[in-house]
Amino acid sequence: MPMTENFDIFLNTSEFATAATFGGGTVNVIFDNAYIDSNGIEAVQPNITGKESDFSAASQGSTIVISGTTYVMKELQPDGFGLIHILLHEQ
Repeated sequence: MPMTENFDIFLNTSEFATAATFGGGTVNVIFDNAYIDSNGIEAVQPNITGKESDFSAASQGSTIVISGTTYVMKELQPDGFGLIHILLHEQ
């Protein structure tokens, strides 16, 4: 039997999530502008986590607007359980 989960609990904008614009609609995502250090090169790596079903039309190069900033999707990483982690690049 496939696992079904109500991810809206985790993607509540009153808690951790923020509303974003994707594909002409609003989706709730958890946004992180994470600090990374790769081989001595320091940078930030904006990324989001959301419901995979909200991003069924997404692909590398798709855009999303979060808090008025447009980001390009660099890498889409579905977790196999209904969530997706997406690495972004600020446009």
